[in-house]
Amino acid sequence: MSRLMKFEEVIKKTNNPRLLLGNGFSMAYDKKRFSFTSLLESATKSKIIKKNDFVYKVFKKLETADFESVMKILDDSQKIIEVYNGGEKLIKKINKDSSQLKSYLVAIITNNHPDVCTDIPEENKKACIDFLKSFRGIYTLNYDLLLYWATMHDNSQEFTDGFGENEESIHEDYVIYKNKHGMKVHYLHGGLHIFDAGSEIIKKTYSKTNVRLVDQIKENLDRNIYPIFISEGDSKQKLTKILHNSYLNHCYKSLRTIGGDLVILGTQLKKNDTHILEVIFENRVKNIYIGVIDSESIQHIKTNIDIYNKNKTESKKKNLHLYDYRTANIWGK
Repeated sequence: MSRLMKFEEVIKKTNNPRLLLGNGFSMAYDKKRFSFTSLLESATKSKIIKKNDFVYKVFKKLETADFESVMKILDDSQKIIEVYNGGEKLIKKINKDSSQLKSYLVAIITNNHPDVCTDIPEENKKACIDFLKSFRGIYTLNYDLLLYWATMHDNSQEFTDGFGENEESIHEDYVIYKNKHGMKVHYLHGGLHIFDAGSEIIKKTYSKTNVRLVDQIKENLDRNIYPIFISEGDSKQKLTKILHNSYLNHCYKSLRTIGGDLVILGTQLKKNDTHILEVIFENRVKNIYIGVIDSESIQHIKTNIDIYNKNKTESKKKNLHLYDYRTANIWGK
């Protein structure tokens, strides 16, 4: 492998590139806050959930680490037990565990996350906006709010995400997903600010609420309105959730249609994100620039690209280029 390019070289070589972000984007802001394991692992390590709890045993029995699916199953189980006259004591126990699980989820996902957008210094948000403006489109695998909080402070209104007002939302604390084309920012795995309200997908806005993240999520969970985000599971499980949600599916399909150059920052697209790598193989992207520390760290994606290229004509092949992700000054630090 040749020497690693610097990020500024990547920007000069590419023409109107798209950007795919992983957790390295958030870790570049604060490594301690955003360097974490899966939610269930985090919960057990911090003893928020104990391994002898019934809730933990439900996760294991269902062979999942997806909090949303377990919460919904517990809520539905109460209704089924009522129909079968299963007993008031059991219903109360499940109801208690369901409520606690919602509290656990809020505690875990907000534990290290900044409370409000104003916690991020203005100079850091401005540097991030300047960084992002080099890209024609932005796709992120992150569900934290750093990207959203940075882009919503851009006065140019350049970072459209498909949400907007309707007659009802003007008087509410949210905006509605309108399923429009022309979006620049795509949350491929959802976000803590995006909620499934049943008949519509809504985005909570701090400017309308002035409510802290932890309180915002807790209020909605109490109303059985769940945040749309994917943090757990293998690639197949993640893709299943994407295909069953109109917003996530729209973002995923958008990634399938792009061409030109793609810059990847903060993710190696390893086995649990194979669904993202596969859709990149389906699109018209010719050059893939991926941020690494050394050439060995991208063996997974390199192997998959070599397999993809094996029987392709020259015009169909994907070209892999490496750059040192540490040279990308995202937050002006």
